[in-house]
Amino acid sequence: MKAIVKKTWRVLLIIILYLIIDFFGIIPSFGFFNKQEVSINNTPLLIKEIKEIGELISAEFYGEVYADLGQVYDRLAVQYKDSGKAVVEQQKSLYPKLAEYISAVKKVEKTQKKYKEALLKHKEGLEKYNSNPYQMQLNAQILQDATRKMDDAENKKDELRRTRNIVYIGRGCVKAGFDFKGIEETNLQIQENNNDTLVIKIPSPKIIDNDINPWFIREKKIKGYELFMERKNGYFFTDAEVRAVKLLCKTKMLESAKKKGILEKAEKSGLLAMESFFKVLGLEKFKIEVKK
Repeated sequence: MKAIVKKTWRVLLIIILYLIIDFFGIIPSFGFFNKQEVSINNTPLLIKEIKEIGELISAEFYGEVYADLGQVYDRLAVQYKDSGKAVVEQQKSLYPKLAEYISAVKKVEKTQKKYKEALLKHKEGLEKYNSNPYQMQLNAQILQDATRKMDDAENKKDELRRTRNIVYIGRGCVKAGFDFKGIEETNLQIQENNNDTLVIKIPSPKIIDNDINPWFIREKKIKGYELFMERKNGYFFTDAEVRAVKLLCKTKMLESAKKKGILEKAEKSGLLAMESFFKVLGLEKFKIEVKK
C-alpha cells in the first residue's frame, strides 16, 4: 500500500513540475494541451458583442403559392383516417366534409392497392403463361378492371373538390439566418497548435420568419392573401376551413423556400457577414465553425 502511495505522489509531482515548466516556457510544449477554452481577458466582451446581434437574417425568399380547400382536406383525411367515428364527428363543425373525404381517400387507397396487385400479376403472367392465351387474357382483364375502379375512385374524390372549394393565392417572405442569443464562452476556443487561432462555434442557420402579411406590396395594392376562386354550391365555408387554407399557403411557401436552398444560402452569406464582423472587432487569427 505504501509503495502505491509513493508511486502516486511521484506521478503527481512529475505532472506538476511539467505544468510549471511548460507555463513559464522553459521547455517547448509537447501538445498535450493544444486545445483549451478561451481565457483571454476580453472574452466576456466578445460574447456580449455576439449576443447583441441577436438574430442575423442572412437570406430571404419571396414567393407566390396557392392552396385550396381540397388540399387541406386531403391532408386532414390522411391524419384522421384511422381515427374513430366519434373523433371525426367532433371535427364536423370545423370541417363539415371531413368524413366524406376520409371515405374517398380510403377508397382510393384500396383501389390503388388492387391495381398494383393486378399489375404485378399481369407482368408475372407474361412470362409464366406465355403459352396460355386464356390466362394472359384473364390477367389483362383483371388489370383493366382494377385500373377503371382506381380511376373512378380518384374521380369521385376530385368531385368533392370541384363541387365545393376555395382557393387562395399567398404572397410572402421566408427569412433564414443565425440566432446568437444562446452563445456562451464555451463556444469560443483557442487552438495553440494552429497559430493560436480563435475558433468560434456558431449554431446552424434556421428559419427565423415565415409570414404572409395582409399586404405584399401596399403601394401597388398587391395583397398577401388573395381570394382566387370559391365554389360554394349552397354551402358556406367555416372560419376553420379558411384559416387552414391560408396556413397551408404558409406551409407551401416554407417548403418552396427550403427547396430553393434558403438554409444553404443563409449559411454562406451569414459566414461572410460574421467574418467581416469579427475583423471589425479587431480579431486577426480566427476560424468560424458551424455546428451541425
